[in-house]
Amino acid sequence: MQSQKDVKRKIKTISSIQKVTKAMESIANIRLQKVIKVLYAMRPYAEDLSRFVFEVFVLASKDRLKKIVPYFRKGRTTKVLFVVLSADRGLCGMYNSRLISVVSDAARFEALKGRKLKLITVGKKAADYFSRRHYEMAGIYPSVSLEDVPEFSKKLVGQCAKVFEERGVDEIYVFYTHFISMGKQEVYALKLLPVEMESAEEHNMPIKAGALFEEDDDLKYRLPEFICEPSEGSLLPEIFLHYFEISMRQMMLETIVSEHASRMIAMQQSTSSADDMIKELTMQYNKIRQSLITRELTEIINSVEALN
Repeated sequence: MQSQKDVKRKIKTISSIQKVTKAMESIANIRLQKVIKVLYAMRPYAEDLSRFVFEVFVLASKDRLKKIVPYFRKGRTTKVLFVVLSADRGLCGMYNSRLISVVSDAARFEALKGRKLKLITVGKKAADYFSRRHYEMAGIYPSVSLEDVPEFSKKLVGQCAKVFEERGVDEIYVFYTHFISMGKQEVYALKLLPVEMESAEEHNMPIKAGALFEEDDDLKYRLPEFICEPSEGSLLPEIFLHYFEISMRQMMLETIVSEHASRMIAMQQSTSSADDMIKELTMQYNKIRQSLITRELTEIINSVEALN
């Protein structure tokens, strides 16, 4: 049976850990509130840009567009690139393990098809996992802060576009965690390249694809026929590249928000579990104390009786 001292030491240790988890929960909540505002402001722009690019594809000459824009290539797929957006740190529940599990399943599926796979990882957790398993790494980056997201997403998309244009890979997928609510985040896979606007309505990314201007009683206009200046060859590739950059930026923001939400919920649950453990240990401590008091009283009574 444990002594009072042992139980008291355990209560003190758990109380110390509880203070840490409470502090981490508060920090995650503060960071979450900061980033989620940026994400919510970003989503409408990303949706409108997606609609606009879809309208451009619908109205432009598809054959000519595919000659001008180098992102529509189709053919036999032999080389695939996965871009994995994870976190640098743990203590966020199933956030990293769920993402890694989905990517691992997708990697095995590509291997069964006989395709060569490369990975670009953003975040230490994914880099450590896949490096240890000897996957071919095309790039390893730490997770980025909110302030660095615009610049880094542009750099990452530039790297992906370059390797695709140089035929280093045939398909590029981005794996990230999409924020749905505080208690729900799901791992999504977006096919970044090649562009497949014909199936835009079945796009993996949760961005609406449709007319830029919807017909209703107040507004009966759609995107009209357009003229590109200075030329289609210089303008349209930039439009699609900007679309990729905004998509990557949104996915990175979704990932950051999901990480903070997962960590906040995990620390909240840890704090609650610590409360339960402290209550249980306190009851155990009181029982031991009561048992000792009862034993001491019994000894005193027996001693008095023996003297009489």
